[in-house]
Amino acid sequence: MAAVIDEAAVQEVVELIEGGQSAEALDAVLPLITKLENAYGRGADQATSEKVYYNFADTIQGFLFAVQSKEERRILPASLPYAQCYCLAGQALALMERHEEAIPYLSSAVDWDPSSPSLQMLLARSCRALGDWKSFIACLNSAFPLITVPEDMATYQCYSGLYYLAKDKLELGIACLQANTRWKKLELANQALLSLAAERGVEKVRMDQSTVVGVLIAGGEHILPLESTLQSLVDLATTATVREDYKLAMAALSRVIAFTDDEELKQQRDKLRKLATHSVHKR
Repeated sequence: MAAVIDEAAVQEVVELIEGGQSAEALDAVLPLITKLENAYGRGADQATSEKVYYNFADTIQGFLFAVQSKEERRILPASLPYAQCYCLAGQALALMERHEEAIPYLSSAVDWDPSSPSLQMLLARSCRALGDWKSFIACLNSAFPLITVPEDMATYQCYSGLYYLAKDKLELGIACLQANTRWKKLELANQALLSLAAERGVEKVRMDQSTVVGVLIAGGEHILPLESTLQSLVDLATTATVREDYKLAMAALSRVIAFTDDEELKQQRDKLRKLATHSVHKR
C-alpha cells in the first residue's frame, strides 16, 4: 500500500470531512483514487477465475459475505483501500448535495466492501435525495442481513420510517421510528422527520409533525439539542398557533425550553396556555 498511496493522506481526507471541509476533502481524495485505479489497471487486486479481492473490515465480515454470497472463488483482502477512498469521495459529494455525482463513488465503495451495511445506507441516502425510492429500498434490503451493531440498526429503522412516511404509510413509518428509539438514535429519527416535514410543506405534515414532537418528548435526554432541530420546533409552534392547535404548539415549545430555558419562550408558552383555556371555554 505504501508504494501506491500514503495512509496519512487518507486520514487527512477523513479529518477534512469530519471538520466540515467537504470541498477540500474531495480535492484531496480524487488524486488518491486516480492512483488506486492506475494500480488496479496494472493488475493490483484484480479478480480472476480462482480468487477475488475485497476491502472487508475484518475476517468475520469476509466470512459472512462468503456464506451469504456463495462465492466459490478464494476471497482475499485487497492490498489497497479502494472502498474507503471511494466512500470518502461519495461522502464529500453528498455533503455538498451533489448526490448524482456521489452515487457512482458510493456504488464502487459497496462493490469493494459488499459486507458493509453503513456503505449501503450511505448509498441509500443519496438515492433518496434524488427521489429514487426503488434504489433506496434495494439498498436497505441489501443492508439489513449485514447489520451486526445497534448503530446500523438504528439507521436502518430510521430510513425505513422515512420511506413509509414519505409514501403516506403513517402507521408503518411511526412503527419504524418507535423501533428506532429503542436503539438510542433518536436524534437521527428527529432529523429525518423534520426534514420530511420541510420537504412536504406544512399543510401536508400535521400528523408527521405531531409525531416528531412525540418522539422528542419520549426521547428525553437522549435527544441532541441540535440548533436546526430546536429552530424547527419553534417554527412548528408558530404554525400550530396559527392553526389554533395550542396543545401541539405548547408541546413543541416545552421541548425547546427544556434545552434552552429561554424566558421569552416561557412567556409565549404561558400565553398559549391561556389561549388554550379560553378556546376550551368557548366551546
